[in-house]
Amino acid sequence: MTIDKLALMVAKGFNEVHDRLNGMDGRLNSIDNRLDHMDERFDRLENRVESIERRIFSTEDILTEHGKGIREIKSILATHSKDIEEIKDELKRLKKTGGSDNDHRKILELEQRISALEAVAKMC
Repeated sequence: MTIDKLALMVAKGFNEVHDRLNGMDGRLNSIDNRLDHMDERFDRLENRVESIERRIFSTEDILTEHGKGIREIKSILATHSKDIEEIKDELKRLKKTGGSDNDHRKILELEQRISALEAVAKMC
């Protein structure tokens, strides 16, 4: 075997390793994009929950101070009942996709907050 042939074999081996690394890099980028997408979905869901919470809890303050918030709370909940159901469905889908422990904590937190909103609805 000549040095030229050996050099070609080594170069070919390096090219194969390089190609494999590029393929792995693409897969890692894909996974990273999926995680970013899941984070965006969590952020959107959390913003929707916070918006509903702000409206309801500000109305609860009115109820405490003025005794006239029940109708407004019912109206808000009726208006947002579809949103709440969509959020619950989205959380179920997110649960099925797996994810990290942090993702599961976020899901649990949002589920608890939705349960609190539903408890307020039942009180009205």
